[in-house]
Amino acid sequence: MHIDVLQKIGNKERLSCSANFVMVARSKETGKAKPVPKLNLEQEVESFRIINEMGRERQKERKNEAKRGLEIAPPTYEESVVIHNLRKIMKIDNSEQKHYKSISSTFTRNTILMHH
Repeated sequence: MHIDVLQKIGNKERLSCSANFVMVARSKETGKAKPVPKLNLEQEVESFRIINEMGRERQKERKNEAKRGLEIAPPTYEESVVIHNLRKIMKIDNSEQKHYKSISSTFTRNTILMHH
């Protein structure tokens, strides 16, 4: 048996995970293996093709997302300046300051290294 789990993101569905289960039939009387009807895979070819295509599309999406991740491409100097000056740009007043932390009061907890 084959099970596919699709995840809906916006208007698109993507293949989230797949699972294969192998089942064995046993005779009630003897407890030994009992033959079961074979699957007609010719009927399943189109389903497999669609699932394979969806998986390839999702793989491309994941690779593109990974290229843009902060772990791969940290902010440029210019982007860092914008982030550091965000408080000035947003003109946050004192009543809202309790909801924000200055970057200088933060720290890096861990670093992730990734490779292909």
